[in-house]
Amino acid sequence: MAEDASYRASTQYRLWSFTPEALELLRANTNALATEHVKAAIQRRRQGLDVDDGETTTRDADQARNEGKKTNGARRDGGRTTNGNGGQYGHDADADADADADADASVVVCLTVAEEDQLLVYYCRKAMDLADFCGFPTTSTAVQYLKRFYLSNSPMTYHPKSIMPCALFLATKTENHYCPLGKFAAKVPKTTPEDIIAAEMLVTQGLRFTFDVRHPFRALEGGFMELLALLDGNGGGLPPALSGNKELAARVKEKMRTIEPREANGSGSRRTIPPGDQTGSDDGMDIEGEEGGGEEEEEAADERMAARIRSAHGKAKDLLKHEAQLTDAYFLYTPAQIWLACFLQVDEPLLLFYLDVKLFSPSLSSSTSTSMVTSTTSPQDDIEAPTPLKMKLLTHLRSAAALMRALRPAHGSNGADGSAAGAQAEAERGMSAQIKELEYIDRKLFQCQNPDMLDLVGLAKAKQMLWRKGGPGTADGEGNGEGGEGMRQDRKEKGKERGIEDPFGGALIS
Repeated sequence: MAEDASYRASTQYRLWSFTPEALELLRANTNALATEHVKAAIQRRRQGLDVDDGETTTRDADQARNEGKKTNGARRDGGRTTNGNGGQYGHDADADADADADADASVVVCLTVAEEDQLLVYYCRKAMDLADFCGFPTTSTAVQYLKRFYLSNSPMTYHPKSIMPCALFLATKTENHYCPLGKFAAKVPKTTPEDIIAAEMLVTQGLRFTFDVRHPFRALEGGFMELLALLDGNGGGLPPALSGNKELAARVKEKMRTIEPREANGSGSRRTIPPGDQTGSDDGMDIEGEEGGGEEEEEAADERMAARIRSAHGKAKDLLKHEAQLTDAYFLYTPAQIWLACFLQVDEPLLLFYLDVKLFSPSLSSSTSTSMVTSTTSPQDDIEAPTPLKMKLLTHLRSAAALMRALRPAHGSNGADGSAAGAQAEAERGMSAQIKELEYIDRKLFQCQNPDMLDLVGLAKAKQMLWRKGGPGTADGEGNGEGGEGMRQDRKEKGKERGIEDPFGGALIS
């Protein structure tokens, strides 16, 4: 399992993989800490304690960011579109009255974890729209940067509207699709290059300087090619130990033609081929003695199966681009599990057949080899349900599929009954409610935004000035945390006192 060992050594597994409980606790702690800092900052502003005090503001910003990195964020699965400017529609009369009253109240009402989640999903969608508008193939990486950043930072501390363009710009660099800052800023309305670059160090810190994102797209392409190789019947796509078994490859190909489409079964699972069905034998098991319907019929069946594989591949890829990005799939599952879960949603019988082939053990008996390429509902015939590994894997895949499916109606996919019209009407009703909810959240965020962090450009310039003047080191790591030119000069003088003129030796003599 060299690939599995490689993934376990990656920063995505070590730093950005969680259990559902740990992820929920992390976000709850983050929200609580951000709420505490926001209330304290607003109270200070109301009392007029540190207005226009640049150094104090910078120090408070550093402290809030450092403590906020221990927790912070928001997410689950929801949210839709709105204008993001606080709207003219209310959540409801009582909620609007409460929000207006909070503006003058001494107690600040902050966002909840669920409200932060809805806001983050909206700006993740905006990042997708902006990337598509600019023609950047870095959408998924930018979205994951946003989600990772808001695990340790709250929207109440740093507004997503300021972070989102910076995350996309950073993704263009890490994904080797760099766009000059000036050209990038010109594509973002009402944004200057300073606005984008001011948050870059904050985003980098929030990512813990780990820019690699392991996406499931490449794994999906590999599975797509293996399914086509299995259909060829030349031994490709089989487990490595069986790759040269022509007889088994031929039986796998023959059985592949008899897989029923998902539409033939309301539950999406396999069912026994009816007796006398032209696509299979009477008992559904012995395929070696079947008489084919001629080469033309076999070629037509292969073409239909190839078209089915391509269709499932396209639909699964669309799920990877949307539902997988906007949910917690990247935090909870591996890239392989994510693409398999997406494929499971679009064509479950085909995916189950693929798992049967890939999990088949060459140590099993020849009778099991026959059952591996057959499909019946009896446990002894279905690849011995092959060991607890398959059942455990399916449990995780169905869980991941359910996580992504919860977001699908809002994305406009067909409902459970397969009715596109019904799903569209349902999505429109949900969209209207979500827009009102987001507008309420936006107005609420306006009242509980941390005032010390509103001007990221000003904060960045203030820290740069402190670094140049040799003031206290910044938490951003600028000047290596040593305090700039003044501190470097002190180090040089201390080196001379110890008799070290130049650690790299004297000047070169020609």
